Amino acid sequence: MNRALSLCLGLCLALPLAAQDGEEASEQAPAAELEPVLDRTPENCVSTSRIRRTRIIDDGTILFFLRGQDTYQNILPRQCQGLKRAGRYTHATRAGRLCSSDTIQLLEDFGGGRVIGTVVCQLGEFNPVTDVEAREMIRISSQRLSRRERRQQAEQAPIEIEAVELPPEQRADASELEETQD
Repeated sequence: MNRALSLCLGLCLALPLAAQDGEEASEQAPAAELEPVLDRTPENCVSTSRIRRTRIIDDGTILFFLRGQDTYQNILPRQCQGLKRAGRYTHATRAGRLCSSDTIQLLEDFGGGRVIGTVVCQLGEFNPVTDVEAREMIRISSQRLSRRERRQQAEQAPIEIEAVELPPEQRADASELEETQD
């Protein structure tokens, strides 16, 4: 145990020295300048006037795209059953702000122009994400299939069946099994 601790301490002390290497630091600096650092501090509220659009990722995640190029991921504290399927929701706000203490209500289309509010779910904190992260979440969510879609694909997919011959020792066991069942 002392040996592992010594090794860890040695590595920890050596890391700052490695970071002082001039070539390595100069190679990393341009990359850091090209990509601005995103402040990952979650926000409790966003201004509703800044919301450009939203995208439902799944039953527990909504992306908020704001004017000014900011994008926030809202991870609901609990799964909101049917959010992805419903595809839309409504919310009531106070003072023009949507906050983590607010709720959304799913809007279900029952045909004939009847849209009814159903399940109510609480929002979570608004976590800043990059455009790349948002695009990746959208890509992954669009690849997910519902249970019905998976079942339909399985029904359409051909099942290949191939005849095989049992080895001699297993054939003898199988014939004995058939005799006992008769």
